[in-house]
Amino acid sequence: AVAVRVMIASPSDVPGARDAVEQALHDWNQANAHHRSVVLMPWRWENSSVPLMGQPVQSVINAQGLDQADVVVVLFGTKMGGQAASSLSGTVEELVRASDQGKPVHVYFSQEAVDPATIDPDDLSSLRDYKRTLDGLYSEFSNVSDLTVQVWRAIEHDLGLLALGSATTSGESSATGDVAWSVDHESERELKG
Repeated sequence: AVAVRVMIASPSDVPGARDAVEQALHDWNQANAHHRSVVLMPWRWENSSVPLMGQPVQSVINAQGLDQADVVVVLFGTKMGGQAASSLSGTVEELVRASDQGKPVHVYFSQEAVDPATIDPDDLSSLRDYKRTLDGLYSEFSNVSDLTVQVWRAIEHDLGLLALGSATTSGESSATGDVAWSVDHESERELKG
């Protein structure tokens, strides 16, 4: 199987959406991994990163998660996220860095009802201003079920572009281009590269 690492990036105010994206990836695996030979690996800084001292937090997250990711899903609620040295927030830095690296980046804005007492008006205003400057197509979701459907659609789109999900034979390159396989029905498989 080909492993596709999917980083889930967001500020701290959308934990339910983060959980929903991770569950959507697990559900996709359950339904498709065996016959598509692709496994989606969710990556979240809070449970996938390894603690490391001596570097800024965002640098550690970038090195361990973002730079190793194949696909990035970015979620926004009412916050921009924590400040980063070189960007408006860590989440914005992840979005821009992944896009600059040519990775598929899917951006979703929550339209779910929020307790007004939890909203910082300045942060919400900054997020709205940033949203207007985005160069690309983003989407909005009204609930986690809506988000789940949109994430599945995005993953299917990405797998099609990356030519993943189909077996290769007769010396064709694998989806990652690292190894070519030759299949001879009379013998075992043999690495060719």
